[in-house]
Amino acid sequence: MKFFIFTLSFFISQYSFAAENGRILPNGFGIASPSVTTILHGYENPAGHAHISSFKMQLLGYASENTYNPLVYSGGLFLGNGSMGGGVAGVGNSGTGVTDTDTDYLWGLGIDLSSLGVTMGLNGTTTSGANSETHTKWGILFGGKSKITFGVVIDSDDQNTYDIGGGFSFDISSNVNFSIDALHYRSDTQISYAAGLHVGANIGEFLVGYKIVDKASDSETHMYGGLALTYWQSLSIEFLYNYLSKYCLGLTYKF
Repeated sequence: MKFFIFTLSFFISQYSFAAENGRILPNGFGIASPSVTTILHGYENPAGHAHISSFKMQLLGYASENTYNPLVYSGGLFLGNGSMGGGVAGVGNSGTGVTDTDTDYLWGLGIDLSSLGVTMGLNGTTTSGANSETHTKWGILFGGKSKITFGVVIDSDDQNTYDIGGGFSFDISSNVNFSIDALHYRSDTQISYAAGLHVGANIGEFLVGYKIVDKASDSETHMYGGLALTYWQSLSIEFLYNYLSKYCLGLTYKF
């Protein structure tokens, strides 16, 4: 295993566009190792917004079926200076059997409090329609941009309880990262785990990992993975498998 990691590190550049100051692809549940692209979706730590160091535009689509029907899609904007950042996005869905065609809105903000050694963030989902609701999530990263980081998230859910998550991330080398996260679903009194290996290079990123999603109503165990390809230091194409959904494709442009 050590030889494999050494070989990967030797053959890829030490400079990682991956990530501005964060990563294009998340690792684990994104609690200790969040992305700078899909951070508004799923369980990722909103503190990762502070890692954004440019103005970006993103288009994203994902589906749980091989037919790509129904399809969930979103468009978002991100802005940051490497110490403070935020993002907004609209999410809709289409396909056979879809009755809710309203657009939901995602938003988030993160700030690096280097004097305290922590990075903090908040994001949420605001549903549209007559019965509009807003669900929020708080996140903290301890260690910031260092080699070892710890993350914590507290996420409100539909039952007015809170899902709590924690994670650990370790940079094996300058461009190889290992991360492991755990989530406790209070509504189901279940715990889920995710662990993955992330490799970054000047041409993009590669991700592979394993999840045990142990909610009482939706238990599953599977591999997950991802690939991001970067062109001209500005355009990134991302593909995630078994992460946000079975298939996820994203396009991100950095101005």
